[in-house]
Formats: sequence, C-alpha cells, structure tokens
Amino acid sequence: MNRRIFMLITAAAMLLAATACGKTKTETPKGSAAPASGEYVWTTEEQELPIPAIVDMPSMAGDTIYFFQNEEDFSSSLYAYKLGDEEPAKLAFNTPWIYGFAALGDGTGWIAKSDQTMVMELCKVDLSTGDELETVPFNTADGSLVTLIAMPGDKLGAYIMTMTGKRGIAPFNAQTGRFGDMLYELPVDVVASECFSGNDLLVTTALTLDSVDNNSKERKSLFNWLDGNLNYQAVSVLGADEDSVVCFSRTIRGGGANATLVTLSRVPASSVKEKTVLTLAVTGAMSDYLRGAVIDFNRSSQEYKVEAITYDAGDTGLAGIERLNAEIVSGTAPDILQLDGSAFPIKSYNDKGILVDLRQYLDKETDIQLHPTAVRFLEQDGGLIMISPGFTVLSMIGGSDIVGEEPGWSLADIASALARNQEMQAFPRAVTRMTFYIYELIMNLQDFFDKDAGISRFDSDEFKEILNFTKELPENYPT
Repeated sequence: MNRRIFMLITAAAMLLAATACGKTKTETPKGSAAPASGEYVWTTEEQELPIPAIVDMPSMAGDTIYFFQNEEDFSSSLYAYKLGDEEPAKLAFNTPWIYGFAALGDGTGWIAKSDQTMVMELCKVDLSTGDELETVPFNTADGSLVTLIAMPGDKLGAYIMTMTGKRGIAPFNAQTGRFGDMLYELPVDVVASECFSGNDLLVTTALTLDSVDNNSKERKSLFNWLDGNLNYQAVSVLGADEDSVVCFSRTIRGGGANATLVTLSRVPASSVKEKTVLTLAVTGAMSDYLRGAVIDFNRSSQEYKVEAITYDAGDTGLAGIERLNAEIVSGTAPDILQLDGSAFPIKSYNDKGILVDLRQYLDKETDIQLHPTAVRFLEQDGGLIMISPGFTVLSMIGGSDIVGEEPGWSLADIASALARNQEMQAFPRAVTRMTFYIYELIMNLQDFFDKDAGISRFDSDEFKEILNFTKELPENYPT
C-alpha cells in the first residue's frame, strides 16, 4: 500500500504538507464537507467595519446592521450602523438584560428583555430612533426562548425549546402575545438558527451552513464554513439569497480583534484558481485550536487547501470510526487524521507503512518547537508518526517533610505518608474510588495490557496494589 497519511492526535497546527496525497478542487470531497454542487464554489470578500468585534445579537435590515453593546454600567444599548458611514449611531433603547433581537424589514425590531425583576418581555422598537412602540409579556408556557429571528413577510419568530425538549422555530402572534406551533424542528447537530433565505431557513452546524426547505423540510448543505475560512463560532449570518450569504464576523488576529462584513458568493468553479485539496479527517469534536489552524493555513497558502471531513455526524457509537478505518484499509483515507480517542490500531497502521514520519517536515520548520519528552511519548519504532499541540502533566505536591527530598512517588509512598499523617487529605474531595481507578488505568494501562501481543498483567502485584489503594478511598462524593 503506497498511500501515506499524516496523523495528528487531539489537534495540531497544520504542517507544510506539500508532499501528502491530495485531490484537486474539482473532485468531490467525502462526508458532510461536500459542497452542494461540484460545478460551483463559494468565494469570500471581506469588508472591515468600524464596529467593535465584541457585540451582541447583530441583525441586518436593508443596508443597516443593528447590534447591542455593553455600557459601563453593564446595561445594553442598541446601535445602528449604515454601510458606508464612518461610525455606528447609538439609538435610544437601553435595557439591563437582553435575550434576543431581530430587525425586520418594515423599519421595526423586536427585543426580548427584562429588568431587575427578571420577568421577560417582548418589546417592539422603531429602528430609526430606538423608541419603544409596544411591549407584551413573554408567555413561558410556550417554552424557553433561545433567540428571536426575522421570518418571511417581516414577521417575528423565535427559536424555542419546549418543555418536552423539542427545539425549533415558531411564529409570533402579536395580538395574543403567544408563539404558535413549530414550523421547523431543529435536529440535534444544529448549533444555531441564523436567518431566512426567501422561505427557507438557514441553520449552522459545527461544519456547515445548511438550508431547510420551507415545504418539504428537506435539508441540504450550502457550504463548509472552512471553505470560506470562517469560524462558525464567530460568525452571525445576516442575510442570504440563492447565490450569496452575508455574515458578520468577529476576527481575532495578531492579538487584536476586528469586525468584518463577509460576503460569500456562489460562482462557477471554472472561474476560481484550483488548489490541491488535502483532506482532514475529524473524529469527535473539532477543537477551536485545529479549526483556527486550518483557517490560517488556507488563508496563507496559494497552492493548497485543507478540507475537513467529519466522521461522527449522523453516526452512533463507533460507526464513524469504523467507517474511517475501512477507508484507511482500502486506500481511500483522508490525507491527515485528527484523532480524538484511542479506537485506532495505530501500531498496525504504522507497521504497514501507512503513516508518515513527520520529522522530515518538522526538521524544515524552524518555528515549530516540540518538547523532547513529549516527542518520546509520540514516537513509535523510532518514527514520529503523530504530533500534539500540547500536553498535560498530572502530579502531586507536598512539603518535603511529608513527600521527601527526591522527585517521584509510588502508591506505596502515598499510602505510607497517609498512614503517618492521619489528618492529611491527599486528593480533592471530588476524587472517589472510581475517579482514581479511571485515572490510574488511563495513565498506566500500557503497563498491564498489550493489545498487539495479547498479553495482560491484571493479576500482577502492581495491579493488586492499585486495587488495594483504591478501596481505601470514599465510594461516593463526600457531602
């Protein structure tokens, strides 16, 4: 098998992976990262805004962006920024607490607010001045309000969670002050409802922006957020039509933060310079660190582009990992693996020559420094087949009169110190038998179980010592 793979464990900065097996942009990526159509791609255009990056609930109507900003007294004020102006204008509306906001196309907006009594109200305001027009109480019988949303026809709706746990979009009836039946029920992987494009609802997942058809309720992916070099956690969709999406983006670079208006446009693939695509397999949740590394790499590279493929969306149990394992064995695996967990036969893959020794690339990167001790734990058979952006050391600390002068402590040392110091508490109150036992297995399993050799040492004196020590700990959390 001549296909070779870069492997990252947990998360890692993107390497200069020019020699990895890649696919051209015209090929359709696998998994949920696939674009809606191979004939089109999404391009981005950014416009820096004279707006603070940290604002609440941006919403757009016409050519004006409305948002809330915290004041010195910790209250929230409504601001309006008309595109092209030098700065935003502060409007009259101010409230101690805000829970939702939606700007409508008829020149009004709705705000979910409360005062010190914490009783929620829905307030209609004039968006030209911020003056309150009417106020109605929010009826908690409708469920818990997540946020407000502008619906087609300049109507108000809300993202509601019902008492039974259902999540979805419901229209608001200003005459009754109640939200009606859900028009859209949101699946579990949806992290935010954004806005409407025509009559279709746009929703965000951790990887994609999706469109939900108003009639059939069929859902399709418009694009992968990473295709636009965007972090979904820092983006609010302001508006969309069939061929473009407008977003408010909070960007942090070089220690500073700024707000940008990002316009994504759907254009023919033939009009955009092709890049060699490197596919990244994501098992488990994609970390903020890895997401940022992918975005930075894609922004800086003129020749290569990383596309993420998730192996857990829609899967249950180990189905996603089994699917990825099958692709690796068949030679159709992604180029880079980000592993979250240990359900992969890493040693077996390395023995078959599937994984790349990363030293040949790291030796050329003077700005990447790996701790030599951490490297030793990541090596296999002399090759550095995985990297990690960091590591954690779990340790204990105590006075030298208790723990001695030399570093290193065995369970026998801890038991002896506890016997000599009856009043001493060795662990936090939350450490129970099961907690301690799990940590011991995580950190020392390799000493008692060799999966490849089929050997276990759970009958050894060392493992019996762990069990004997563990049974002296409390069974439940102390009250």
